Amino acid sequence: MSSSWELLSTEEQERYSKLNKFFCGLHILVNLADCAVSKIAQFEAAYQEEDKEDAAEQVLDGESGTIRLIRDASKCFSRDADLSNGCHSDFKAFCDTINDKVRFVSYRGHRFNITFYLAQVLYYHHSNVIKFLGDIYGTPNDLLRNVYRLSQNNLYVAGCKVLGLFSKLVTAPLWRLIEENTHILDMNGHYMDLVAYLDEVMEDATGFLDGSKFPFDEDLIKKDDEYVSLVKENKNVDSIAVRLAQLLAGAFSQLIRKAMAEHLPGGSLITPSSELIDDTQSTLAHNKLSESVFGRFDHMLRYRPNASTLTNEAYIMYSTNKTGEWLEKLPAQKKEKLFAESRKGGRELRKKFRERCQGIKVKKMENIRKKQEDKSRVEKKRAKKKR
Repeated sequence: MSSSWELLSTEEQERYSKLNKFFCGLHILVNLADCAVSKIAQFEAAYQEEDKEDAAEQVLDGESGTIRLIRDASKCFSRDADLSNGCHSDFKAFCDTINDKVRFVSYRGHRFNITFYLAQVLYYHHSNVIKFLGDIYGTPNDLLRNVYRLSQNNLYVAGCKVLGLFSKLVTAPLWRLIEENTHILDMNGHYMDLVAYLDEVMEDATGFLDGSKFPFDEDLIKKDDEYVSLVKENKNVDSIAVRLAQLLAGAFSQLIRKAMAEHLPGGSLITPSSELIDDTQSTLAHNKLSESVFGRFDHMLRYRPNASTLTNEAYIMYSTNKTGEWLEKLPAQKKEKLFAESRKGGRELRKKFRERCQGIKVKKMENIRKKQEDKSRVEKKRAKKKR
């Protein structure tokens, strides 16, 4: 395009030079989790102050007891459990005896939706966790004692129920919508439906607690045994859960209104022009692929620091594009021909890579020299003023 740039009209140049700015939908899940952590801590503090006779035990460092319980339970029971204090294999054996399986996963290493998902799992396993630690395995260390103590508190169990319901009814379905290769502008309607639903829950959370009301298509909700346990009435915690649900729904509504303002009524993307739709045909509702590539590249820099950037780039492209699967489907003769051409092209590619690295190095040195000159110029001006 650069060689033909001058042949384009002024309007075409302006159109092609415009940078469209969108927000990754999956980051909403991360932001919702951060918001939930903050609001739950505030709710727990207010509840403990309000109902001192039934107050929960304070958690160190002002952290939410619900979040501490979720994280510590993951350390205890997930496959990647704390090797010194966890008990995954024993809990797994216990679950086998009741024809169940361990649903816990590691808290670390999972970014999107992990807080909501683990709350959903912990609420499902709640009675089994208490029975296992109280009657069978015991609590021989601080981690297990902490999980056993916190899991018997209705305030924290209510927190798990509410976060688990948000997982089943809101965040997991939203994640599925975003990853359906949906065009980013097609998410406008979904974001409006979500905000309307959250506003409704903020006023009355009854339909939220029993699972009778949801923001998206019902087919997006996985109604498994975890869902059944969440929507089942629990007289011990529901009076607390309804208040927390209304608080979180209001906070989530405000967050989405701010983060997705351009996709909601009054925003610049709510009624996109045909030109914008045409320009953004390949724009997805998330940037998961690019973040995944950068994450893998970052891992490789630490895992094998002596490997060249070109080697790491080649590995990521080969695995991401599923080149191996494509090659397996080719006839042997064509495959050998491609390998031979690749070997020849590899030398040229490495040469271009070295030239590119050298060019970057020269540019960096020019920038350093320019900064030194600017600094010297400023210091001379200051010296003249002092005279």
